[in-house]
Amino acid sequence: DVIDWKGASPKDKALRMAAIAELAMVRSNDMAGKWALESYKICPNAYSLCVQALIEAQKKGNFEKALDLIDTAVKEFPGEARTYCVRGVVCLLGGAPYRARKDFEAALKIDPSNPIYRFRLAQTYMPELK
Repeated sequence: DVIDWKGASPKDKALRMAAIAELAMVRSNDMAGKWALESYKICPNAYSLCVQALIEAQKKGNFEKALDLIDTAVKEFPGEARTYCVRGVVCLLGGAPYRARKDFEAALKIDPSNPIYRFRLAQTYMPELK
């Protein structure tokens, strides 16, 4: 498919590219990391940093680099609940459920009605939930 970028602001372009990167990650496309990085270069945004962190953690098993990326996102975009949730996911994947719990609680403070954040918080108490 061809993406129509006409009339899109840099932020819209960046978010669209981050969404493409996330889809590519789910489909195990090796270009996902490159697209997430390009998204951030177009316009710094939390979404692209989240995707980059998940790629490092889930696909590469590099939890240290994933935490560095997501810590940057939390610092740059402190009001974004997604950044806390992704940091919690990285911590869960890295075997740190107690640290993850704090991030899911922080995400819920920002967006208390989000069922994904509630489920992720429950996972810290019951790791057998997948």
